[in-house]
Amino acid sequence: MNRRVILASLLLFWALSVEAQPVRESDFVGSDKCASCHLEQTQRWRGSHHDFAMNEAEPQTVLADFNGTKFTYNGITSVFRKRGDKYFVSTDGPDGKVREFQVSYVFGFHPLQQYLVKLPRGHYQVLGIAWDTRAKSAGGQRWFHLYPDEGVAFGDPLHWTSRGQNWNSQCAYCHSTNLRKNYDASKDSYATQWAEINVACESCHGPGAEHLRWASLDKNTRPGPKISPGLRAANRAKWSFGSGDAIAHPTGGKGFQSAELNTCAPCHSRRSQFAEPSSTEPPDSRSLLDAFRPSLLEEQLYFADGQMQDEVFVWGSFQQSKMFEQGVSCSDCHDPHSLKLRAEGNKLCSTCHRADVYDAKQHHFHETGSEGAECVSCHMPERTYMQIDSRRDHSFRIPRPDLSIGSALPNTCNSCHTDKSAKWAADEVVKRFEKKHQVPHYGEVFALARSGDSAAVPRLKGMIDSADFSPIVRATASMYLGRFGPATASSSLASALESPHPLIRYGAVRSIEGLGPQAALEQSVKLLDDDTRAVRMEAAAALTSLLRGRVPPKLAPKLERVQHEYEDSQHFNADRAFAHVNLAAYFGAKGSPDKIERELSRAIKIEPYFVPAYINLADYYRSRRMDVRGEEVLRSGLLKIPESPDLSHSLGLLLVRTARLEEAASELGKAATAAPDNVRYQYVYAIALRQLGKSAEGLRVLESALAKAPSNTEILYALATIYRDTGDVETALGYARKLDQLTGGSPQVQALIEQLSRPERNE
Repeated sequence: MNRRVILASLLLFWALSVEAQPVRESDFVGSDKCASCHLEQTQRWRGSHHDFAMNEAEPQTVLADFNGTKFTYNGITSVFRKRGDKYFVSTDGPDGKVREFQVSYVFGFHPLQQYLVKLPRGHYQVLGIAWDTRAKSAGGQRWFHLYPDEGVAFGDPLHWTSRGQNWNSQCAYCHSTNLRKNYDASKDSYATQWAEINVACESCHGPGAEHLRWASLDKNTRPGPKISPGLRAANRAKWSFGSGDAIAHPTGGKGFQSAELNTCAPCHSRRSQFAEPSSTEPPDSRSLLDAFRPSLLEEQLYFADGQMQDEVFVWGSFQQSKMFEQGVSCSDCHDPHSLKLRAEGNKLCSTCHRADVYDAKQHHFHETGSEGAECVSCHMPERTYMQIDSRRDHSFRIPRPDLSIGSALPNTCNSCHTDKSAKWAADEVVKRFEKKHQVPHYGEVFALARSGDSAAVPRLKGMIDSADFSPIVRATASMYLGRFGPATASSSLASALESPHPLIRYGAVRSIEGLGPQAALEQSVKLLDDDTRAVRMEAAAALTSLLRGRVPPKLAPKLERVQHEYEDSQHFNADRAFAHVNLAAYFGAKGSPDKIERELSRAIKIEPYFVPAYINLADYYRSRRMDVRGEEVLRSGLLKIPESPDLSHSLGLLLVRTARLEEAASELGKAATAAPDNVRYQYVYAIALRQLGKSAEGLRVLESALAKAPSNTEILYALATIYRDTGDVETALGYARKLDQLTGGSPQVQALIEQLSRPERNE
């Protein structure tokens, strides 16, 4: 431990000598100083995942076998060696050639440990090969690759030398105390620094210098403690059972829950960072949305019903739960210092859920002591990430196998009863719980919204306007509603933009243009004064786009202030391609088109596998009537990412514009095949087929797309008109009538029905 503190002090001294706005040594005092008064908490913290979040690579911290062991992956044999107290790996590097690199740091210790290699310009990269630290009897004590089936080679975005595997931007903030990334875009270099190498006391409690000064004052006259006021144990909710209650109820604790979630969420959520949090305030006093953009319940991250899909950590799941709504907080279940559970197995749940009611066969219908009788088996299903790291879903949801019928949604019943169908599981739930759980679920609505089905619209509105749904669900509903345009979104989206909950406003402002130009402009102006930075920055970006350089003089000072915040947030992430794509769109809206090409070219140079950069640059050339350049860009992107449906779709559209319909249909077909759930891609491909005289083939594509989005008006209109043109008036009329029901008497649809209903049309 002393060596660790000495290292941190040396690094801090070095940083002070070369960096602007350094971390002041007097602010962060180190965990040793805290231990002198808080010995019990320090002892619980020692040996925890936070304590071992990161360390120097040295004999007492390296857990892997570096005794000349070899590991072969995708044709490359990596060799791990130890010389003295230093550790080395021979593997394929940033140029694709095998050479030796020194391992500088380790992070994590169970169930795996990863290793950091320093490359030029301060880039620390995470090796794709990790060590399984589990016991040999459990399959551990071996080297393994984090992407065993991907065939990752040099140049791949998953290769250990890529931006996506960069420690400075991807991992560092959550593995050290008071980390400062310090990226220099002009040199593409990092001078990353920290106060302590691991997650120590001041990561959660903030800088301790003022607290030390407070502690030196006379006990009888000093004011309240000057550190983490929101995290005092006395502020936690007290849970107790009322007479006859099966579930405990809280007294107090709402303020504590907010403070604790603000502290834990920056590292236990799926989010992007856009600013360095204050180094002078404790985390519990900050809003998450003032330095981070949390992910909502979005595609690829969460299943439509909110179950975790990708590695989303805990916060977004917990936000959906009834336990969150009731005031449960992280430390109600987890000791905040050791990170261990406060009790094992069902005993933990029984502290708030009476065991005679819930830990009983009449509730769980499984044999006592079996896996099926464990609360977490049904209410916290687990998924495995990084090959061996199992994580439990913290949404504490009631099993809903009925949502899996006819869909790809997993459900906890069939995760064990793999020989049975979702229909069987749903019927069992109905039988055993007398249908009380078969209520409408927001997952059904989000599934419709994701497919572009307008049937989702009224239900999205109802969710936004209802306090029965958690803020993250209402925020996600607001985000989806804006996609359907001003004709459907206006009133509910406007209501969400004025919500007292910042997360709901954040979800709504991301789709603010769904209000229509005038309403979006008016709401964006109001939100420039929002007290949450993420909200007002999104508003500034939207307003910049809406005004297109025509800023009223009275508005200019306020808009410029928030625009500077937005620009700073993107420059903070200048080491990632998405920031340059955002800046390109922003500068284009601001009336600086000369900067668009520069930013998008930088994005491609930084991350050659970032698809939106190619698409946006090609679109920029389209706007300049330079489709030849645009085609070059898209084809160069496809050389890098040949399987990208988005690039194929964009190239197909360009080929349509340049009257090469056969080539266009080929590319659009590739996109439709590679993204079978993207009904827009299916629609465009079908229209291209129709233009080629292949109406029958186009109709098959549209019918398949309609099965995924039964209320998609664009597809229905295409089906009605193509069947009309092929002479199948009866089928065309059926689709037109269904379209009429969905559009509520659209004049265009009414005219189509009238045309199809004429007697002479049927002769």
